[in-house]
Amino acid sequence: MRIGDFEIDAERYYSDAEAGQAIGRTRSTLATDRCKRRGLPYTKLGRKVFYRGRDIIEFVERNRVVFVEHRK
Repeated sequence: MRIGDFEIDAERYYSDAEAGQAIGRTRSTLATDRCKRRGLPYTKLGRKVFYRGRDIIEFVERNRVVFVEHRK
């Protein structure tokens, strides 16, 4: 899936910097989201945090806004 300038591979894991760039959030915002148990699911190995491509794609899809035209 392409998100802006990023091609997201569903099977790959992305660093917090890469995931943040893909969805337009800073690393500190992602860290705050982790602390507050919201946002993207993540995997933590030691001090490193990774985001699965499939989860990034699903997050983007869940947050998609669709406008419906109302006719009179």
